[in-house]
Amino acid sequence: MRLQMRHTGRFRRCAVAAALASAGTAFAEEGGSGATLGDFEGKSVGVGPVVSYAGKVASHDVVAEFKWLHETDTEKRLQGDILWLKVVFKLY
Repeated sequence: MRLQMRHTGRFRRCAVAAALASAGTAFAEEGGSGATLGDFEGKSVGVGPVVSYAGKVASHDVVAEFKWLHETDTEKRLQGDILWLKVVFKLY
């Protein structure tokens, strides 16, 4: 599940687009009757900001996105934050 709101600002002189958004994640797992090591049950909910960039770096087209999801409600699993960096660029 991904929730997203996005606002994009453009700069006239540079062909650059930047965005600030929010994202969310929800995870729920229910155990089954055939689990050998016990029931694997757990849930987690996370929410956080997303920063996006699209433009040129050293004459190459680049799109980058950084996402941070802070887990706020976790049961029966390890709790932590999710950091995600995605970079896409054109080689030629």
